[in-house]
Amino acid sequence: ASSSDPHCWGLLQITITELEARAFLQRMEPTMNLTVLLMRGEEVEVEVPASGIVADLRAAVVEKSKEEVPPACILKLINGANVLLEQWPMSKVDVSQPLYAVVAMDTNVEVLLQAAGSADAYAELFRKASVASSTEGDKAVTVGPLPTILSVLEEMTGEPVEVEHMKADAAPGMLLYDGSEGELLVPSLDTASLLAALGVEQVPRVTLSIGVNSDAVNRGLGVVIEASKLMEKNLDDEGMRMPKYVYNGCGLKADARRSAVKFHPGMHGGQLRVEGVGGWGNQNIGFLPDSDQDSG
Repeated sequence: ASSSDPHCWGLLQITITELEARAFLQRMEPTMNLTVLLMRGEEVEVEVPASGIVADLRAAVVEKSKEEVPPACILKLINGANVLLEQWPMSKVDVSQPLYAVVAMDTNVEVLLQAAGSADAYAELFRKASVASSTEGDKAVTVGPLPTILSVLEEMTGEPVEVEHMKADAAPGMLLYDGSEGELLVPSLDTASLLAALGVEQVPRVTLSIGVNSDAVNRGLGVVIEASKLMEKNLDDEGMRMPKYVYNGCGLKADARRSAVKFHPGMHGGQLRVEGVGGWGNQNIGFLPDSDQDSG
């Protein structure tokens, strides 16, 4: 440009490499500074792009902490009560909750199941929960029906996930199971979106409605309810001074706070029992519950 032209400015051309340009853009991009607690009790400070994904956070933790991850193991990142999946955006990280890094021998499916509690499918249902007055005068909130755990896992990964001994039934919302050790139906749910929608700090009580059936004669069938290991209160049988009932112990674990609710399809009186803390033996429910074949 001519210096005599008052409307023209000189142009300066600078040549930089692609790596330098990328580094410059990263410095300009908003970042998140996070503290992560390791298993060995140490803390590491990491900085990751706010627009990144959890995989970036995991890589930063491994690099900064020099944490060794043995073969067939993974480094799980836990945010409060939720396991973070590596494909999730960093916006899913709750900076008000603590971050932990744990080396574990979990399979991919097990990690998915642990992370399912904060899946968008459940959060959306909580936001749309309907409120009605109960017979006791309290406000009752209805959520559901909940999606099957297989559909939630598929939504989280973008593809069908195979879970041993369990598959989707032809009927919508139904599952078929042929194992003996049990399988997760609903994870410990993150109710933050529900509490926010209701404008409350906690839910005083929860009623679960679960449909199960089989044609296994004289075999107790039911569901196991397990308290999250991340709960602050230790509600064990010794602390609560409550009686404990065990018939065959199927579904119970020594290292988990569980109650197994069972009944007997096709048996007179149904014979309902609860094994675990606060449980009781077989009780007549007053009618004969049809087996799967007889229920139509």
